[in-house]
Amino acid sequence: MKNVKNFLAIASLAAGMFIMNACTDPCKDVTCLNGGVCDEGDCICATGYEGTDCATESRTKFIGSYEFIDGCYPGINNTANISTSAEGVTKVNISNILGDDLGGSAKATIDGSKITIASQQVMDKDNDPWTVEGKSTGTFANNAFSISMQITYGTSSQSCLFSFTKK
Repeated sequence: MKNVKNFLAIASLAAGMFIMNACTDPCKDVTCLNGGVCDEGDCICATGYEGTDCATESRTKFIGSYEFIDGCYPGINNTANISTSAEGVTKVNISNILGDDLGGSAKATIDGSKITIASQQVMDKDNDPWTVEGKSTGTFANNAFSISMQITYGTSSQSCLFSFTKK
């Protein structure tokens, strides 16, 4: 009888230890920043953030100076600058979107490694209005990305591919 009690006590202890080890919380030591939440030990980041702990703004990779080729006028290189916007963590400003000769500044939205320019009016250096709209044709990779742009001036409209490379 004593042996049976000892066996049951040892079996109960082993089962308890097994259950306790099987029930450890995989998120116990995981800290997710900027509104991210832990799921099975991994951070699921809020919109606008990425990384293992959600510490990095997704738009950070886009910030900087670029050379770009306007597909409407091949062979002409232009420069642009992408900077953060105070409008939110997914927003950026693109200066010189119409090229070196015309200037203009557009607002864009970052979604992970993609960039979108919602339809908007942009004023050139002579204060003439243009309408621009565009979406990434792929993702940001190797410090480069492309945007398929629709550009309208007056009654004239063109669709062109703009290829940006970070300086």
